[in-house]
Formats: sequence, structure tokens, C-alpha cells
Amino acid sequence: MPNYDCTVSVIDVETFRVIKTINVAPNLQCMAVDAHRGLVYVSSRGDYADINSAIYVIDAHSDEVVKEIPLPCSAMTLQGDSLYVVSRRMSWDDDEKPVSYIVYDLGLEKVVTESFITDGTDADITMPYGIAVNPENGDILVTDAKDYVTPGRLNCYTRAGVRRWAVTTGDIPGHIAFVEK
Repeated sequence: MPNYDCTVSVIDVETFRVIKTINVAPNLQCMAVDAHRGLVYVSSRGDYADINSAIYVIDAHSDEVVKEIPLPCSAMTLQGDSLYVVSRRMSWDDDEKPVSYIVYDLGLEKVVTESFITDGTDADITMPYGIAVNPENGDILVTDAKDYVTPGRLNCYTRAGVRRWAVTTGDIPGHIAFVEK
């Protein structure tokens, strides 16, 4: 801060060299690739003051930013035509930062639900930090970093938004991986 990097690097996978940089927005965080459409979704946390958090769409064929989705984003994941977003405004001057658990339909290019958690258990999440969708059954997983120093929590929700289970994790759970058996 205040000189956040604003670029996405295009890497030649054979040589592992940067062949191009794409200017996007400050303080980039998450990335999701939609190979079907040839698009890359990149979230920016903004600068916590004048530039808001948002999601930017890069056309992988032209390596250009083609769209801004004006949703605050602190975590996101892509499953099919749906972008699941933990939407939380980032700013230095605001202690009260409401969280939304949004599903954005990529085909319709609009928010289809403001909260994919429907049973009220979102109130149990202190600091949503990571998100994933189980590719086998569609369950939505949301991690809770709590206070960043004590064990966190992993919450599993059905597609209908009802919590299926929750377990204690290590500190600051942020990433989820699925392994095929």
C-alpha cells in the first residue's frame, strides 16, 4: 500500500517466462478460468479507499479486460455457469462490512441470488475467507478464518443453501482441494 500491483501476467508454460502483462485493477486476489467461454475472472480488492473491489473479465484470446462486474469480492469460485462470490466491501474507513453470498450467472450476466446460504447459518460465520463448490455433488464450502489467530471453521452447504455440516480447521483456512478416488 498504496502502490498495489495492477497486473495479470501471461506466462509461456514451455519457458515459464512472462510474455505479456495485462493491466487490470489494484490489489488483485482471486482468479477463475472459464475455458468454455475463453474468459478469466479476476477479483480486485481495490485500494480500500477510492477504488472499490470488483471482478474483472479478461478475454483469454485477446488478453484484454472486456468487462467489469461491480461486485465487491473477497473470495470466489466458478462452477459451471455460476460464479459463487463472497461479497464483502473492503475499506479502511468502515468497520461495518456486510457480507453477501452471491451467485452470479455468467450466461445471463446477472446476480441470481443475493445469498446462497438460506438457513440463517451465515450469521455463524465471522470472517468468510475461502469458497469452493464440490464438483461431484454441488455442495458449497465456505471457510471461516474467525479472528485469524484461532482455529477456523469449514462449513458445507447443500445446493439449497442448508448447512450440511461444519468442522473445526487450522488457523486461517483459505483453500480447498478435491481429490478423486
